Amino acid sequence: MPKLQRSDLLAAASVFLLAAAPILALHNFNIQYLHYSAVLRSLWLALLGAAGLLLLFGLLFRNVQRASALANLFLLLFFTYGHVFNLLSAWREPPNLLLSGLWLGLFVLGAWLLASRPLAWSEKLNSFLLVAAGLLVVFNLSNILLYENAKHRANLASLRSAAEQTPAGLDPDAPRPDIYYIILDAHARSDVLLERFGYDDTAFIQNLESQGFYVAACSQANYWRTEFSIGSALRMDYFGPEFREADALPDWQFSAVIQTLKQLGYQVVSFETRATHNQEIGQDVLLSRRSQTTLYENFYPFANLNDFEANLVKTTWLHSWLQLLGNYQGLLPEDMILDADNAAYLEHYRQTLYILDELPRVPYLDSPKFVYVHLLVPHEPFVFDASGRYHFRHTQDEFTEGYRNNAEFIDARIAEVLAEIIENSAAPPIIILQGDHGPNGSPPETLLPILNAYHFPGGDAGLYERISPVNSFRALFGHYFGADYATLQDVSYYGRGTDLSEGVLVENYCD
Repeated sequence: MPKLQRSDLLAAASVFLLAAAPILALHNFNIQYLHYSAVLRSLWLALLGAAGLLLLFGLLFRNVQRASALANLFLLLFFTYGHVFNLLSAWREPPNLLLSGLWLGLFVLGAWLLASRPLAWSEKLNSFLLVAAGLLVVFNLSNILLYENAKHRANLASLRSAAEQTPAGLDPDAPRPDIYYIILDAHARSDVLLERFGYDDTAFIQNLESQGFYVAACSQANYWRTEFSIGSALRMDYFGPEFREADALPDWQFSAVIQTLKQLGYQVVSFETRATHNQEIGQDVLLSRRSQTTLYENFYPFANLNDFEANLVKTTWLHSWLQLLGNYQGLLPEDMILDADNAAYLEHYRQTLYILDELPRVPYLDSPKFVYVHLLVPHEPFVFDASGRYHFRHTQDEFTEGYRNNAEFIDARIAEVLAEIIENSAAPPIIILQGDHGPNGSPPETLLPILNAYHFPGGDAGLYERISPVNSFRALFGHYFGADYATLQDVSYYGRGTDLSEGVLVENYCD
C-alpha cells in the first residue's frame, strides 16, 4: 500500500472540516438555547459519514485527492440543499422532487468532471475547501470560546452576588422539607386564559386551594423571557447592568437560591427536557427518559430526535430524501418516523409524560432535596389535546386552540401529580408552581400575567396577591429558615428581544 503524502492527509482533513463546519455554525447561531450535549450526536454522525464517504470514493477512484474532492462535493450539496430550498420557498416553494433531481444532476456532473479532468482540479478544490472550511471551524470554535468566557465572567459575577446576598439569621439547623420548583412554561393567569383563550380554569384553581396552595391572583412575571424570568427568581433579585444579553447570563447553578440550598445540605434533582439550555442548575440527579428508551429508539435516531437535530435535518438534503420516502410510508413500519419536526415533537410529548409519571415517585429519593421541574406546557409546540393524546398543531391559525388544549391538559394532570407528591412525602413539602411568562408573541397585558401558586405548609408566610417570582424564594427562606430578606418591589419588564436593556417597565395588568 503506497504511503500517504502530506497533501493527501490535508485533502482528507478538508472533508472532516467541511462535515463539521455547518453543524458548528448552526450550534453557534442558537448557542444561548443549547446545551453542548444536544449537538454531539449530530457531530459524531457527520464525522462518521465523512469517513464513510472517503472510504467509498477511495475504493471507487483509488486516489485520495479525487476521493476527497468528490466527498467534499457531496457534502457541499448535502448541507446547502435545505438553505436553498428555504430561500426559494420565500418566493415560491419549489417541487421537492425537481430540486432534489437538480442536486443529483449537479453531483453526477461534478463526479464526471473530477474523474475526467486532470488531478489538479481535485487538488485545487480540496485546497480551497481546506482553507474555507478550516476558517469556518476556527471562527465557530472561537465564538464558542468567547461565549464560554462570557458565561464564565457572568457565573463569577453571579457567585459574588450570591455571596453578598447571604442574609442574616439563616438557620442551618432549621427543619429542611423537600422543595419543588415547578415551571409550567408560558402558563398565563386565570383572567388571561378566560379572556384570550376562552378557558375557565376555576376548577383547577379551586383544586390547588383545596390542597393547601395559596394562588396569587394578581401575579406577573418580572421579565418577558424564560432566561430572564427564572434567572431573576433564582437570583432573588433583578438583573443589574452587568447582565445585558441572554447569552451573557449566568448558569442557574450559580444563583443565590441554589448556592443557599447547597449550603443548607440540599441535593438538587432535575429532569431532562427539550429545553437543554434550562438544565444548568447544578443538579446532583438528572432524571431522563432516555434511561427507559427501547432498543428501536436507541438505534433509530429519528425515534428520539432533539430540536437541534430536527433543525439541522431541515437544512440538509436529508430532509428531501425523507419527504420523498414519506410517499411510501404505507410500505414502511408504522412507527418509523420520517418527518424531523414530528419526531422532535413526539419526543417532547414523551418526555413530558415521563416527567409527569416520575414526579410522584421523586418523594422517595433521599431528602432534603430541591426538585426543579421545567415542563414546556402549555408552551408551543402544541402536542397535547385536552385529554392528553398526541395532537400536533403547527399553524398560527391553530394557536388559540392548541394553547387552550395544552393548558387544559396540564392543569388537570399537574393537579393530580401535586396531590400524589404531597401524599407520598414523609413531611409536607414546599411547592412553588409558576408560569415563567404567558403565551409567546403576545402584548404585555397577555404575556406577563402568570400562574403563581405556593404550597407553604405551616402557617402564614406573608404571601400576597401581587407577589412576583423575584420574591418567591425570599418569602420561602424567610419563613422556613429565618433569613432576613426584604421584600422587593414587584415590577415587570416587557421587551421583544434578548437584550435586557430593551425591557420597558410596565404596569400590573390586574383588575
